[in-house]
Amino acid sequence: MRLDLYLFDLINSLASRNELVDFLFIFFAKYLGYLLIICLFIFLATNFQRNKNIFVASLVSAFFARFALVELIRFFYQKPRPFVVQEVTQLISHEATASLPSGHTAFFFALSIILFLHNKKLGSIFLAASLLIGLSRVAAGVHWPLDIITGILIGLLSGLIIWSLYKKPCLSKVSLCRGRDLNPQARKSGRF
Repeated sequence: MRLDLYLFDLINSLASRNELVDFLFIFFAKYLGYLLIICLFIFLATNFQRNKNIFVASLVSAFFARFALVELIRFFYQKPRPFVVQEVTQLISHEATASLPSGHTAFFFALSIILFLHNKKLGSIFLAASLLIGLSRVAAGVHWPLDIITGILIGLLSGLIIWSLYKKPCLSKVSLCRGRDLNPQARKSGRF
């Protein structure tokens, strides 16, 4: 695809121009995900009883996206990584495994959309960080832009599926839609 190649060349050309920019690309591509996981655990720790269902739903969504949907696509379609088929500026090392879709992007978007549906402010921060992870992996030379777009779509789809499954069984105890306990009167009347 010409557009994919054009966008890759455009984004990857930002690498190796400035040490600080390279440091940020490397940090976002390799380490920002760990920071997001730590933040997720802190979010859980702030109010375990209130947040445990969201925590579980976000992790189930992320693992479903990364280890079921991404691997299923990669089983049927083996798209080579940019550094395999052309000369690139590669800031991080990576095995020459299938490129499409981006597992990192799918994982973090699936996790982030659950948080967004529960808490718009926190979820927006996670979604923005997830986008930085994906774009930085293009800048670092290990993914095509289409890999990132596909990863975003898979993550969002996974998150919405898991969200719809998780909010139904929890209605008797916790409303995941609003993230607060339902009072007994609301439970009896069926109002949220």
